[in-house]
Amino acid sequence: RVRLQQSINQNSSLVYSKYAQLATVRPDGRPANRTIVFRGFLADSDHLTFVTDRRSRKVEEVALNPAAEVAWYFPTTREQYRLAGSLVVVGEQHPDPHLAQARQSAWAAMSDAGRTQFTWPDPLQPRTKDPLAFAGPAPGPQD
Repeated sequence: RVRLQQSINQNSSLVYSKYAQLATVRPDGRPANRTIVFRGFLADSDHLTFVTDRRSRKVEEVALNPAAEVAWYFPTTREQYRLAGSLVVVGEQHPDPHLAQARQSAWAAMSDAGRTQFTWPDPLQPRTKDPLAFAGPAPGPQD
């Protein structure tokens, strides 16, 4: 954890330094990879935390096979980490009070924009029927 935390700190000027790639196993045995946002370490542990929508495919994949790997690249320090382990989905009725509290804390720490994503339609469904809704330039830093 110490070395990873050092890399995170040394790359903290890059907004995307909290983005990592998470690979899970699909029901047919093929890998499924996606970008996740690192939300911190579980208190008093080396466990990574991130937030996901319970409607996403990864929740189903983890229920069938919790094996996963994270690939994380830090451009400033030119380091890459590959971390393998087992995932645990902490839903609203999780029996472990420590994990249930961590879930509440992760939600509270999210930005309003982050929480708003959970009100969007189900994954793979369009957010709007208006094709021009996302036609403008992507939001980003303003000069």
